[in-house]
Amino acid sequence: MLRLLLDKKVSSHAIKQVKSMWSELSQKSLTEDGMRRKMRIVEKVIIQEKKTSLIMNFFIAVLPLLKEYVCLFQSSKPLIHVLHGQQEQVFKNFLACFVKSECVVDKCASQLKAFNLDSDEGQFLNIQDMFIGRKAKSIMKENNKKDPVCLEFLKKASTAYISCGKHMQKRLPLNNPLLQAMSALDPAAKGHSEGTKVLEKLSQLLDPFLTDKEKDSVSMEIRKFQVDSSLKQTLEEGRVDVWWGKVFTTNNYPALSRMAMVSLSCFHGPRVESSFNTMGDIIDIRARMATLDMPSRSIRRTVRFLPPDTIVTVEEVLLAVDEQITMDDEHANSIWDLLKNAVQEIQRKNHSGLDFPELYMNAYTMVQHKHGEKLYTGLREVVTEHLNKVREDVLQSSSNNFLQTLNQAWNDHQTAMVMIQDIFKCMDKAYLEQNNVENVYNLGLIMFRDQVVRYSCVRDLLQQTLLGMTARDVVVNKGAIRNACQMLMTLSLDGRSVYEEGFEIPFLEISAEFFHLESQKFLAENSASVYIKKVEARINEEIERVMHCLDKSTEEHIVKVVRREQIYKNMKRIVEMENSGLVHMLKNVKTEDLASMYKLFSHVLNGLKTMCECMSTYLREQGKTLALEDREGKNPVDYIQDLLDLKSLFDHFLLESFDNDRLFKQTIARDFEYFLNLNSRSPEYLSLFIDDKLKKGVKALTEQEVESILDRAMVLFRFMQEKDAFEIYYKQHLGQRLLGNKSVSDNSEKNMISKLKTECGCQFTSKLEGMFRDMSISNTTMEEFRQHIQTTSTSLSGVDLSVRVLTTGYWPIESATPKCTLPPAPRHAFEVFRRFYLAKHSGRRLTLQHPMGAADLNATFYGSVKKEDGSEVGVGGAQVTGSNTRTHILQVSTFQMTILMLFNNREKYTFEEINQETDIPERELIRALQSLACGKPTQRILTKEPKSKEIENGHVFTVNDQFSSKLHRIKIQTVAAKQEESDPGWKENRQKVDDDKKHEIEAAVVRIMKSRKKMQHSVLVAEVTHQFRARFLPSPVDIKKQIEGLIDREYLARTPEDRKVYTYIA
Repeated sequence: MLRLLLDKKVSSHAIKQVKSMWSELSQKSLTEDGMRRKMRIVEKVIIQEKKTSLIMNFFIAVLPLLKEYVCLFQSSKPLIHVLHGQQEQVFKNFLACFVKSECVVDKCASQLKAFNLDSDEGQFLNIQDMFIGRKAKSIMKENNKKDPVCLEFLKKASTAYISCGKHMQKRLPLNNPLLQAMSALDPAAKGHSEGTKVLEKLSQLLDPFLTDKEKDSVSMEIRKFQVDSSLKQTLEEGRVDVWWGKVFTTNNYPALSRMAMVSLSCFHGPRVESSFNTMGDIIDIRARMATLDMPSRSIRRTVRFLPPDTIVTVEEVLLAVDEQITMDDEHANSIWDLLKNAVQEIQRKNHSGLDFPELYMNAYTMVQHKHGEKLYTGLREVVTEHLNKVREDVLQSSSNNFLQTLNQAWNDHQTAMVMIQDIFKCMDKAYLEQNNVENVYNLGLIMFRDQVVRYSCVRDLLQQTLLGMTARDVVVNKGAIRNACQMLMTLSLDGRSVYEEGFEIPFLEISAEFFHLESQKFLAENSASVYIKKVEARINEEIERVMHCLDKSTEEHIVKVVRREQIYKNMKRIVEMENSGLVHMLKNVKTEDLASMYKLFSHVLNGLKTMCECMSTYLREQGKTLALEDREGKNPVDYIQDLLDLKSLFDHFLLESFDNDRLFKQTIARDFEYFLNLNSRSPEYLSLFIDDKLKKGVKALTEQEVESILDRAMVLFRFMQEKDAFEIYYKQHLGQRLLGNKSVSDNSEKNMISKLKTECGCQFTSKLEGMFRDMSISNTTMEEFRQHIQTTSTSLSGVDLSVRVLTTGYWPIESATPKCTLPPAPRHAFEVFRRFYLAKHSGRRLTLQHPMGAADLNATFYGSVKKEDGSEVGVGGAQVTGSNTRTHILQVSTFQMTILMLFNNREKYTFEEINQETDIPERELIRALQSLACGKPTQRILTKEPKSKEIENGHVFTVNDQFSSKLHRIKIQTVAAKQEESDPGWKENRQKVDDDKKHEIEAAVVRIMKSRKKMQHSVLVAEVTHQFRARFLPSPVDIKKQIEGLIDREYLARTPEDRKVYTYIA
């Protein structure tokens, strides 16, 4: 010993002291290990005192930083809103001890987290410039800086800094998004530009803690909070939770303030340390150590000395303290016994005297010392033992109050598991996630499910009880059933399996059988409408039952079963029920019953399709009936009106009963298109209907009424396939209205053309618009002509002439104009106009269109008017110029005018003479004479011998001098077989339509083939059909005929490889 001391150059005083200590040690009975330990102490404290002093003083100097690190999460006040900034600053302060300031000062949290302490790229301070404390520096100054002891110390200090820095970097929650977002809870941050974004981020992170209602309102509250000037931005007593508590009491920010309180309560005090798992269970001990103000000798005694050659780091010092408080099995068992007793007391409802914070810390201590499995297994055993007793109690009550007993046991178990979970919550992250097992509360649910509810006897008895209590003819305890169903749903955890297996599946099976039998009874006893109401009542009753007794998720399933058994399986029978089914409802306009049927059938597979098929059959029958009535000679206007009434009726059903359903809408449109196009004269009849509504007459329709009728007529027009035929007829009728000045208004006419233009395009209405332009130009021309007559004093032989100049391509003018020899006066007047017009427009040719003209004649009748008994009668509206002379104005056609003016020359004419004098075509002449001599008695201007309706050669015509009428102005109607047109004229128009179609199809084929060069037959037919879909629907046969004609004329050719493929020949 003496030689050792001399080798170490220890002072004489120290040698004396060591000898004294050695003498004391020699007198004690020490073991060999004890002697070696004491020798190490002597070596560290006395022999290596300089080295030990440097290390201890260095540790004392650095200890405040470590204290700040340890106590960062232990504030007695809720300072979590500034924790992120604090822990970032702590780490920066620690790094500044051995890292260059420029590498630390401007670093953000994420950069600090990624800072590499393993590399040395000039980021560390020189070893001589590290912070080691004032006392350690003084020792270094007293000794040579190159002293091996000092150099070794500096190396160890550098290594300790780096190692401890890594530890802090790993453990500190740097760059934690939740901590960062909580900075916005500080009142001082209110109104900051980033405040809204940060608070919204916090609400997303705390989403599980907020209710659905709070989630919906929290964003709006955040924006309002940022601009609320009534809230102070200073803290009272330095507590953020107090500030937010006052905000909460104002009830202005319920969701936001609750979110803030949740944040502050979850992360302050010991819960912070457990939440972030930063320092383990030794943190309290370290905090206490950091507050001690010990002399260096006391600190030396707490340090566990290591062999001389071992590098002593700060981290190793902390780990050494950690080892001193390691929990052994005996200690763990004693803590578990305490916790087990607490769990049993909770299960016995005797928990008022338990100290839950202490129990929580005990459980927490066991988990931190790796006894989590013992804790979890023991808890499972205790709960299992308790549930076995619960099961026995439940089974004993099977004959009396079984469901109430089970519900009470379930409620007690839930309450107990909530309290037990609070004690063992520390296991959630530290043990449960690492071992992939259920949390404590879910463990309790699973065990109750397996030990009680799924136990065979309990399971069967529970199912029988619930099914018996939910029978539809039993008065039940709704609360007991609902509690049992909620229990089964809760025991399903995140699904519905327990509820389905234990109750819902058998309940739905029994219900299906009941509904089936009920439906058969209802169908046998009730009409369709009553049956539907009973099904609706049944559905509402089942929904009510679910609401009060069962889980809400059963509603969808039980309603589906009702619809399947009472609607789906019987829907054809319901729809086709005689005298009450769908057809009966349609016939009797039972709108509400149809709506009820639609509502029920819309929820079953093919329900609406079944309704549509039945409705379509009825609608097509109605449409066919209208078409057959037309063949029997029904008025065309009435035919179209009946169609419009039928359409209005079904539109009413569509809107009021069928909710404007797309399937019904398409079905109605398809059916109307079907039967409207069955009648080949529908285009003509629709044009006649529109003509009737646009003519002046006694109907007295307003423009709004006319507009409404036209809109409805356009609906039928859209269903019409032969729109080109409609165009021809409409052009004829429009021409008659314009030339006869019969239109109810120009606005209505133009509106109709505008509708046609919108529907079919500009080409469809270009000629109709041209007809209006001709009328406007003609009005201007006639004004100029009258001024010309006045200026030149030209005589028109007493004729008041009005001429309409029509463009040949626009108007429905016959290619071969019928001949007619006009009387001299009108012929002279027209010649005057011809010379005037051609003088202005050279190169044009005017041709009179006699069938389109009209005239007003002043007629004087001289004979007396007598009754059959020979007495004279009054002359009504005639102007009397003599004793028996009467004057009328006759409105006649050009042909009728020509015939009547012949009688200014002679009293009698035969048919042959009239034909020779007028040169009118025989068919037109016969029609004109029939209207003058064989029409209504009030319109018989001529008399005929013999008196018959037929006109033949040899018949003699004279003026009817006894003609009288109550009207002064009399319109002589031209006799026609029907109102629409005579059959020869109709056939002529049909032929013209067919011819035009052929030319248009042929032109379309050429255009398509010219651009494509080569096409297959089916593709060409489809393309041609597509091009004409807006005007008419060409048949494939017609298209093929035109293709064959083009092949014959060598415009197209078949390919040798495939005769169904055509090529264009340039």
